Amino acid sequence: RIVDLPLISLRCHAPISMAMGDH
Repeated sequence: RIVDLPLISLRCHAPISMAMGDH
């Protein structure tokens, strides 16, 4: 499902988002 792709991307980039303070 296309909707699942963004969710997987967020999970994979979670550490990066937290490091950048975006989360």
